[in-house]
Amino acid sequence: MGNVLADYIDQGGGVVIQTFGFYDGSGLGLLGRISNGYLPFTTASYTAPGNLTLVKDLPLHPLLDGVNSFNGGTLSYLNSSISIVPGATLVTHWSNDQPLVGTNNKGPGRITGLNFFPPSSDVRSDLWVSSTDGARLMANALLWSGRIPPTILTAPADQVVALGKTASFSAVAAGTSPLSYQWRLNGTNLPSVTNSSLSFTVQTGNLGNYSVVVSNPYGQTYSVNATLNPPLRFLPPSLAGGNVLPLWLANADGSLVVSNRAARVQLYAATNLGQPFNLWMPLTNAVLPNSGLLQVNGLSTTNPANQFFRAQEIP
Repeated sequence: MGNVLADYIDQGGGVVIQTFGFYDGSGLGLLGRISNGYLPFTTASYTAPGNLTLVKDLPLHPLLDGVNSFNGGTLSYLNSSISIVPGATLVTHWSNDQPLVGTNNKGPGRITGLNFFPPSSDVRSDLWVSSTDGARLMANALLWSGRIPPTILTAPADQVVALGKTASFSAVAAGTSPLSYQWRLNGTNLPSVTNSSLSFTVQTGNLGNYSVVVSNPYGQTYSVNATLNPPLRFLPPSLAGGNVLPLWLANADGSLVVSNRAARVQLYAATNLGQPFNLWMPLTNAVLPNSGLLQVNGLSTTNPANQFFRAQEIP
């Protein structure tokens, strides 16, 4: 296994190694080429001195992004006594001065050493305390070692907002710091719009498709488009003979309706306009795009008298 991992690192891969990977006894430690100049720590036996905590050596290192505290629990398993190897970087140490987090570069590859046992107190009560930041520490190590571009956890969502009202878009991303954001409208960067969210008063010129590009030192990730559309309104029906009741929906601002909005429209009917909306009857009539409008199919003038219709769009 150690030879395979070393080959992977030589090709630019990233590896995270935890206790007991730094064990120098039989049956636990990594063997092969990886033990020759790849590991950030020397090797030793393991011990469990108990109740150790994290002390930061490089507080601004990306591996400590969002890591405020770490408690090894009543056992605090670690390999000891070990030390950082020449050329490697000590990011943080235990409160007993043993290394906790270290990094090493080998050619194009990266190795992170985490000198603690991965399972938390959620598995067994005497392991590292799950209310502290061990999980974040491990996640950071994977992201940093692998040089992984950001991951967009929550993409911006479609909005239906009237002219003059406020539209708000936001995104949630994870990845190695620093993360930077660039919002776009219809594929073009919006000048100086570089936060994780944006809000603005809707005007005709800013309707369209919004997206965000999230970047870190290892690449960039593009969100899906989120559309900003004006509300829909019914056009006055114009009877064309027979029993057909033509019903059309248009954008309130007179612009053409984007065809994919048809699938988001649910129609309701009631015979009393003052009836609470939760008592309106949902209709199954198809709503189809047609020449920049939305056409409701299958309505008839023989429907009950004084019937009212309502369209609700779920972005």
